[in-house]
Amino acid sequence: VGGSVILTNTKLVILAVFPNLVTVGGDVVVSNNDRLLRLGDNNHDAFPELREVGGSVVISGNPFVEKFEGFEKLRVVRFGDVRVENNQRLKTIATNAVTLGQMVRQHVLGGDQKSVKPFQNLHRIGGGVSISQNQALTEIHSAFPSLRRVDGGLTIGDNQKLEKIEDSFELLDVVQQQFTVSNCAVLEHVSNSFPKLRVVGQSFLISDNFKFEKVDAGSWTRLFRVGGSVMIQSVALQSVSFFLSLQVVVGNVKIGQNCTNLQSLDGLQNLRQVTGFVDIFPSNLEGNFGRCGFVSSA
Repeated sequence: VGGSVILTNTKLVILAVFPNLVTVGGDVVVSNNDRLLRLGDNNHDAFPELREVGGSVVISGNPFVEKFEGFEKLRVVRFGDVRVENNQRLKTIATNAVTLGQMVRQHVLGGDQKSVKPFQNLHRIGGGVSISQNQALTEIHSAFPSLRRVDGGLTIGDNQKLEKIEDSFELLDVVQQQFTVSNCAVLEHVSNSFPKLRVVGQSFLISDNFKFEKVDAGSWTRLFRVGGSVMIQSVALQSVSFFLSLQVVVGNVKIGQNCTNLQSLDGLQNLRQVTGFVDIFPSNLEGNFGRCGFVSSA
């Protein structure tokens, strides 16, 4: 298809269309389908052979879809975004069991794949990623396992029931614009996610996740350079030890506002350059902060 595939305001209940579609030059949009229950059927997930999209992939405003399915072979989104937004009953963006159709194809063609991860083969996005305003979303698990580069920003925000982000974005190396995790009121845990992220081109913001208390399994531990500001505020973290590789911030460092559990600055021991101002709250926090125990603005 040289143009776009737009499925908006349809009467579809199950999205099992275009099983042989390989390339879309424009956008793929599945939005505002009030009757849609599934992004697939018992034989196929949505767009099972799609490998390339020239524009954006948008899954939004589908009030009865409860789990993410489809796009299993998509490798590249050249110039647009990937947006999963405002799907009111979407509960998980996580690994799905293989469908009957997939098992038949595996039997015929060979292979032993036991599960399908969200966007499991997608390695580059020419725009941004947004997982936002999905009011029933509780987990992001094993998502985007092959993604290495995002040329726009990455936002996970306003998902009011999101509790954990696990085993996701495991190969992501670069986000060219802003990185944001915000306004997820019950988010508690990020584990083995973003473990290879080295560069964020603009600001890095974790804010207004009031129960967010645990980061482990290498999450953010390779982050080296932030091209804007670093802001950690209104969270329940006790430390920022995951910043152990951070060396350059081309902006401000603002950490601790409304972070009542924050106990030290351990984790900032390799920070060498801050172009803007440093605002730590409370100001008497101690820790291994920079080469001489503190960092002054450059």
